[in-house]
Amino acid sequence: MDGRIEFNTLINEQKEEIISSTIFNDSGCINIMEMNEKENYLLCGTNNGGLLHFHIDKKKIELKDNKLIHTDKIVSISINDNLNMFATSSKDGYVLLYTYPSFNLIRSIYIPCLFKEETEFTYADNIFLSNYPLPCISIYIAKKKVFKTFTINGNSINEIKEEENTEYIKSGIVFTSFDYQDYLIYGTSDGFIKLRKFPELDLIQQMNPFNNGKSIESLCLSKDSRFIFCWSDSNEIAVISNNFTK
Repeated sequence: MDGRIEFNTLINEQKEEIISSTIFNDSGCINIMEMNEKENYLLCGTNNGGLLHFHIDKKKIELKDNKLIHTDKIVSISINDNLNMFATSSKDGYVLLYTYPSFNLIRSIYIPCLFKEETEFTYADNIFLSNYPLPCISIYIAKKKVFKTFTINGNSINEIKEEENTEYIKSGIVFTSFDYQDYLIYGTSDGFIKLRKFPELDLIQQMNPFNNGKSIESLCLSKDSRFIFCWSDSNEIAVISNNFTK
């Protein structure tokens, strides 16, 4: 909340070293961060619609660009290395698709236009970029409890309804299996971990690791995608062997 970004390195299990610390008082509070490990860049979205672009090396974190691309809080960022693209979603109702590193805007989707029959304002709470087997972008709209998937050119592919008990989804991760198929894995507010297959986002498998109905607040995959780590609103942590895509 103080606008500070700290860049730390783990020396060992007991000690970490602060390499650099930077304050951006004029950029608004940073509320979301996404890292591209392949190219070593970091994208940060702020509560006033700004996008901060950092490059990271072993000794420092350097601000490359600071742009105001939305008129309201950025709530989701998705980066895809294979496409050389990233997407942002904001409470202003827009989803923007950019190339990287040129930062050219190639697509703008206004979410309320997808529901012309209603006057209620809505926005995309989550966005996901996928490459295999078809370059596409998927959005999740919590107010409607619906996934919508489009090609990069903006053509509609599919629409999938989420369960009625699911108020929101958390920690969505797009990963590629050994047979070059992209999957989306995420946690839900009603305690499930779900796996969907791109581009139609058909539900492949789901599990309830804690059996208590508490929200899955955070989820991550190991580097080799063999294990799933998740943390629940009940303050429990589970490590699960990932056999979803076998």
